[in-house]
This record gives sequence, C-alpha cells and structure tokens, in this order.
Amino acid sequence: PVVDAKTRQILGVEALARWPAASPRKIGPGRFIRIAETSGLIDDLGDMILEQACADAAQWPGLRISVNISPVQLKNPAFVDKTLGIIVASGIDANRVELEITEGTLVEDVAKAKQIFETLQAAGVHIALDDFGTGFSSIGYLRQFNFNRIKIDKSLIDKILSGTSEQHIVQGTMMMATGLTAAVTAEGVEYEEQFVVLRPTGCREMQCYSFYRPIPAADMTQLLS
Repeated sequence: PVVDAKTRQILGVEALARWPAASPRKIGPGRFIRIAETSGLIDDLGDMILEQACADAAQWPGLRISVNISPVQLKNPAFVDKTLGIIVASGIDANRVELEITEGTLVEDVAKAKQIFETLQAAGVHIALDDFGTGFSSIGYLRQFNFNRIKIDKSLIDKILSGTSEQHIVQGTMMMATGLTAAVTAEGVEYEEQFVVLRPTGCREMQCYSFYRPIPAADMTQLLS
C-alpha cells in the first residue's frame, strides 16, 4: 500500500511479483525476473502480472495500481497495444494504472522509450521512475522523459536519520522532482521517525512498512473494507 503523508489514507498499491509460497524452493524476484528477461519469458510474465493486478484493482475503486515493467518489454513492438488492451479488458480506467521503470535499468534507446511512454500517457497511463537515487542519470537525461512520478529509493530513506547532510540530499531530490513536475513517493519508510522527518520536505506519498507490509490481494480487499 501507498499512503497519504498527511492523512495516512491508502491512495494506491504496488503489485509485487513473488515466487509461489507453496514451492519448496525460495527464489527472489531479482533472480526469476532476470531469468525471465534472458530466456524470452518476460513479455508473457509481464502481461500476466499486469492482467492480475488490473483484475485485483477492479475490486478497489479509486485506488492507483502500480506495476513494474522491464526495459526488455519496451523492445517488443506489440508492448503498447498489449498493455492498453489488458487495461481496457479489465474495465478499470487507464488513469488508475501506473507503470514503473527502474532508474538503474533505464532504457538504451531513449527516443523509442520516450515515444512509448508518450503514447501510454496520452491514453491516460502514468509513468513512474522507480528506485531513484540508485542510478547515475543526469538531470538532462531525466528531462527527456515526462515522468508522472519519481520514487525515492529505500537506500536514501534508510540514511535520513543519520544526519542533516542526508536530509539535505532528500530535500534536494524533492526540489529536483518538483522541477521535473513529477509527484514523489518515498519507498521503504520503516520508522515513525523517518515519517516525521520526511513529511516537511513536501513528500506527499510514502510506502511505509511501519503502516503496512506487503500483503496478498485478498487481505488488501479485507483491509479496505
């Protein structure tokens, strides 16, 4: 769940892909996603995750649903049509869907990616830059993409209580995001003290382990009711 920094109300959810709990093997998403990317399965996996996420979101009127995408998916010429087709078939409004791409894996073909993002945004889909602060993107590079949201990585949030210099880095990130006309979400806020420090920076949304840990979709439905 993603919460409002002022009211602590749930505004949206991020869909997380996890290996089946019933499996005797415990495999993290970092591993099975990489295998899917190199084996040619990422398109099918990505479609399946988006389909399930949209189906779940149909039960939660008004909430934003965020789904991670792989840069490998952007190489598929059918990506835009398939993505929009899945959203339309689910019956939810496209403006409730947010696709996240990680800064550390930002695309090689900037012109092509920009065109894809613009087409999706024209249909109402939002595009977010995930894990901001872990890559090496210049502001000039980021300005080429009209991101709707920037998500500050947990690694920056973890250090925010260690001193004023770390707080200044987060404040600078907030200012940059404002300059890029993007909303900001802080990821991995684990402690109330972090929440208290972050809120005055202007960060309006947070994913807080201190409020909600990742939960199954069925539990989310129960929580909202």
